[in-house]
Amino acid sequence: MTLSNGAAPPPRRFDAFPLGWILALAALGWAFAVYRGVGPVPPGGARSWLEPGGWLLDVLAATSLGAWLDTPLRGLVAFTLPALALAAAVFATTRSALARTLSIGSLIAVAVFLFYGLGGNRAAIWSFFGWRGSAVMTLFALVMAAAFCAPFLGASWLRRGWPLRLALYLPIVAVVVVALRDVTGTNPRLAFAISPWPVVTMFGIEIGASVVVLLVAAVALLLALAASSRLAVGGRVAAIGVVLGTLVALAVLLRPQPGLAFAVAACALAAAAIVAILRLAPGRRDGLAFAAHASAVGAILVALPIGVGLAWVDRDYTATREGAAKQINEALKHYFERESGYPDTLEELVASKDLPAVPMPQVGFGVDGEPAFTYQNFGTSYILEFSAPRWVQCAYNPPWGDEDLEEEEEEGAAAEPAAPPSADADGVPGEELASNDEAGDAVSDAMPGSWSCPRKPPELW
Repeated sequence: MTLSNGAAPPPRRFDAFPLGWILALAALGWAFAVYRGVGPVPPGGARSWLEPGGWLLDVLAATSLGAWLDTPLRGLVAFTLPALALAAAVFATTRSALARTLSIGSLIAVAVFLFYGLGGNRAAIWSFFGWRGSAVMTLFALVMAAAFCAPFLGASWLRRGWPLRLALYLPIVAVVVVALRDVTGTNPRLAFAISPWPVVTMFGIEIGASVVVLLVAAVALLLALAASSRLAVGGRVAAIGVVLGTLVALAVLLRPQPGLAFAVAACALAAAAIVAILRLAPGRRDGLAFAAHASAVGAILVALPIGVGLAWVDRDYTATREGAAKQINEALKHYFERESGYPDTLEELVASKDLPAVPMPQVGFGVDGEPAFTYQNFGTSYILEFSAPRWVQCAYNPPWGDEDLEEEEEEGAAAEPAAPPSADADGVPGEELASNDEAGDAVSDAMPGSWSCPRKPPELW
């Protein structure tokens, strides 16, 4: 209002107040406090403010609330409630998509930190992985939050120009793709690859976030059809039937990779929703039309990096197993036929000109160093191993000669690769599920011998 003309003041935007962002920062602060309070103390004590110090556990142990340590569920509920209240307050006081996403991410992070920090054996798992476990849990919380807040993020995205859109989005894509392709238990320095590395990644990012954005995309399509002024009721029902049929077909075709199937299906439904809005409701940019458009765009923004990362993982696995590993196996076969024994090192294959160079496994971007094949010579047999995506350790044994089978039976038993953990501390099924396809895979494989991994990367479900 101006005093000169006495005009009524324009209504002040509620978002103009910083309260929502103050509450969002408070939610982040509470998540960090819980992380510092229940996270395992590094050996030798915390050396920086970023490392957990276990202060909450110390405080509880010194009071009557120490019984909560014996019943972690009560502690999880009690310390998650403040995060839930802060997230609700953020949604009530601001329309900022980023603030809302951060508040939901803080809520999920608090729950995960408490689940592992107050979980007895789970705390030992977190301690084993240290900062890697913390990074995975934090990324899981943020990706899940982005999936839940996809409609808000999509609406915010649509209000920006393309340069700012790309500047904000591309770094996020890079982080998610690297996490899925490279930082998923294939680090050779990890003696075991168990929860939460990469179980939280797989169940949270691959399955959890993909399922959420699939539902968001489905809702977006329904809203788009409802807003389509040029489509009769019968046409809308037919369109929904076609989409559901496509969804079922995708699920069947990509059944071995459900996370990838969900991500692809989410993008397909979201794209259909956008097409429906642009073709069937032209000019409508408010109400149902805008809600559908924003939800569809948000679903694509979240699903796209997940799908790219998972597709890259599958490509790495196939290229290494069917390409580099078989190239080495063929060279070893030729070397054995000529020398009546296998070389002590793979480098000898290069010296004998059986290989132009020793290939490397195609696993990730090399964040933790270049991967390499592990080779052991057992005289008339050998084992060739490589760390595959996720936590898989693949191994190949050449076929046994009939005349040597009896005398080398005991030696062959020693040559068998050690089986990876079949379950984590919480009973999550592991590598043993991969053996279901092993027999049929060995028979159909072009190269005789024994693979410890099927043609498709084994899954956890």
